[in-house]
Amino acid sequence: MLGRLPVAHLLRVTHPSPRLSLSRLRIPSLRSRVRACSSAAAPPPSGAASPPPPPPSPPQQQQQPDKEKEWSAPPPSRFEQLVLRLFPLQPQALAANDSKTAVKFALGGNIFNTLVKYAAFLLTGSGTMLSEALHSTADVGNQSLLLIGINRASRPATNEYPYGFESERFVYALFSAIGIFFLGAGFSFVHGVTHLFNPAELEDLWIALLVLAASFGIESTTFLRGCASVFRSARELQMSFTEYVRKGPDPMAVAVIMEDGAALIGISIASVCLGATYLTGNPIYDALGSVLIGTLLGVIAVFLMQKNLRALIGHSAPKSKRRKIVSHVLNDPMVQSMHNVKSLQLGANSISFNADIEFEGRAVATKYLKKNPEILDKILANPGDRKAVEEYMILYGSFVVAGMGDEVDRIEGTLQKKFPDVKHVGLESN
Repeated sequence: MLGRLPVAHLLRVTHPSPRLSLSRLRIPSLRSRVRACSSAAAPPPSGAASPPPPPPSPPQQQQQPDKEKEWSAPPPSRFEQLVLRLFPLQPQALAANDSKTAVKFALGGNIFNTLVKYAAFLLTGSGTMLSEALHSTADVGNQSLLLIGINRASRPATNEYPYGFESERFVYALFSAIGIFFLGAGFSFVHGVTHLFNPAELEDLWIALLVLAASFGIESTTFLRGCASVFRSARELQMSFTEYVRKGPDPMAVAVIMEDGAALIGISIASVCLGATYLTGNPIYDALGSVLIGTLLGVIAVFLMQKNLRALIGHSAPKSKRRKIVSHVLNDPMVQSMHNVKSLQLGANSISFNADIEFEGRAVATKYLKKNPEILDKILANPGDRKAVEEYMILYGSFVVAGMGDEVDRIEGTLQKKFPDVKHVGLESN
């Protein structure tokens, strides 16, 4: 009987898994199978002890993918410890709300700075002080745009915009960077070059120096508040501070620290140039300060424009986040492998994730049979009725396919529960 069995049937009996390749199977010859069956069927000789039964083979355990190693954060620097001690954040606060608070904080400080610097310019006639006033004016306008972008990005999704409005914050952040370039950098540079060829006499420079000292204190406070927001967001995404500034998903807090950092450097330049003018009586240093401040603002504006353009074009989620999501899906017992994995950072707290899943067929079928044992009972009850068996097998196959769809829904639900910022998930059976 065994000699007439096709090889394909023997393969299905010996190796029921359809995923094994023929090149890896060790197929015994038919003669050895017949010899083994004959020796097993032959009775033992009289008086000979029956051989002990072979020990049961240990149950095969499904191999799970290696779990993602936990990211060990480097110890915080003294500067980071100081910033987070000055500006603590409640654990339930979201990164988007933290960025909004940082923008509001910076906006209030820059409104005060703008009024004081214009007053100092009117009293002294300093071109450097006018550049600083224009710089603060640009910051007020730009941070107002950032605040508008944050509020508009928080609107709920609609049928016309199913992915929401998270990307709108990048548009307003881009407008803000353009404003820094033209209003802040352009006016300061042109004003400085004009005064290099036509120097103006300056008066009461000590008033300007006092105003710059007060502005430095205010800008330092808003700068540290923005750094606190970036430090926390970087830790959550397992990124360094500089990496988050370059590639982080939220441009709002980054724009705040870049603008305030440029303001601190600008105030330092203005103080040095005004001090040189005060000591030497030469107004050229004041005009040179305006040119340097304009150049600084231009560099900052170009950096922010490139960052927001990258976000508008669309980039993937941070590498650490992608690793966590993929590891979570692969650790599911129903999943064998993943293919064509894609992610898109829609906003500061919004990610779209798509992938094709290769299911573990035996696990899916076993789960279904445990839930519906009557299918197997019906097949075994009518082994000779070919038509009935075919009907039951068709019914079984349709239920297994439906079960795979249920598994997709279950995996997507657990994924969004563990990662709330994954707003959109598209998993498909490969």
